[in-house]
Amino acid sequence: MDRFIKAAAALLLLLTLMLSAGCAEKDSGAPVGANVVTVEQNASETAGTTAVPTPAPTVTPEPTEAPTEDPGAIRIIGEDELNAILARSVYSSEEQKVFVESALSLVGKVSYFWGGKSYHIGFDPDWGKLRKVTCTGDSTTGQTLPYGLDCSGFICWCGAQLGKGVKWTSTNIGEGSWYQWNNSVEVDRDKLRPGDIAFQNPYPGAETQHVGIVVGFLENGDPVIVHCSCTENAVVVSTAGETFNIFRRLNFLNG
Repeated sequence: MDRFIKAAAALLLLLTLMLSAGCAEKDSGAPVGANVVTVEQNASETAGTTAVPTPAPTVTPEPTEAPTEDPGAIRIIGEDELNAILARSVYSSEEQKVFVESALSLVGKVSYFWGGKSYHIGFDPDWGKLRKVTCTGDSTTGQTLPYGLDCSGFICWCGAQLGKGVKWTSTNIGEGSWYQWNNSVEVDRDKLRPGDIAFQNPYPGAETQHVGIVVGFLENGDPVIVHCSCTENAVVVSTAGETFNIFRRLNFLNG
């Protein structure tokens, strides 16, 4: 009997332990020891790593307006645009046409030379040859440079291409901008035509001067000028900008 009681008690104790273990597993919701494994895995994954900061979101900058062209600055006219401008040009006389076409024939072919003059018919063989600048009053005075034309010398050469001789050209056009001013009359901007001449400053009283020839107009009516430019060191075609403010017509073309 005692053996039976002891056996029953041992069986009861075993059942009690089994029920206690089942509740613990159920309460945890996971096998016993699972939490330890999880911690070990996390430690293994994070050991020896450096936290990477979350990159800032990319911000697309707001579009900015393109800078507008300085209306006071001259703009060099390219070949295609020039051809379109010349297609709209109308000449009232053969002299006017020869004067303008002669000016355009030197674009990009002759360099600027302070004091440079020429009455040569056609391309002057002296252009491009090294010469000393002897005319006073310029930063290039005394330097040796390829010979060419200055701005008023360019106007004079264009007049010489009319073939009327040195005396006629000197009398009716003149070598210097002062003489070219005196040999011309003022023209309103809205009355301009190809062959008129454009000045930077008025006489008398001008300490600096630049002069060119009107060859046509932009679609908005602004004049286009061919001139021998010291800045570009060449004969160029450009807009008037604020460089050319005064317009005149040579007397021999004022018909």
